[in-house]
Amino acid sequence: MDLLRGDTSASVAAAGSAAPADEPPSRLALEPGGRPTGAVDGAWWPQSRALADELPALMAQLDDRIGPATRVAYSLVTWPAAQRRIVLGGRTVRLGGSFSDPQDVIDLFGPRGRVSLLVIPPESAPDDARRALSRSSDPDNEDDPATLLRSLPGDSESGRASPPGAGKTTVARPSGRSPHR
Repeated sequence: MDLLRGDTSASVAAAGSAAPADEPPSRLALEPGGRPTGAVDGAWWPQSRALADELPALMAQLDDRIGPATRVAYSLVTWPAAQRRIVLGGRTVRLGGSFSDPQDVIDLFGPRGRVSLLVIPPESAPDDARRALSRSSDPDNEDDPATLLRSLPGDSESGRASPPGAGKTTVARPSGRSPHR
């Protein structure tokens, strides 16, 4: 599991190691080597629900994996609507929100591929978030996002709506072209 710190330096910590007291907790964890094995490629624990504010740091951390992000697909159930385009580093990134996108998942697309991340609620306790980060980025993980988040205490109180049949369906990994435009 690759754990990346909350800043944009994209420093990597060894799996299971604790962050020193003066460093922010890990906010991004990815399956090693970019091998998609489950419904998600890892997890992201944003600091807020302001998507346009959170994306620059996330995209900087994913540049090595997918290249400069060109498109982001997100659920309007999880995130408030954001502007349709943002400009980062001189390039335009398209944002597409939809009520039909998988809840609690964000997809980032770049020239070298796509990353699908479980979104851990920003208000989650650090220990709970670290457990969800670790489980989501485990190469043997095949759980769907609802199952991964079900272990967070107070999840139903976080303000997220639970989709009908949460945890009973598996989010299919799109192959080839995505339906997001």
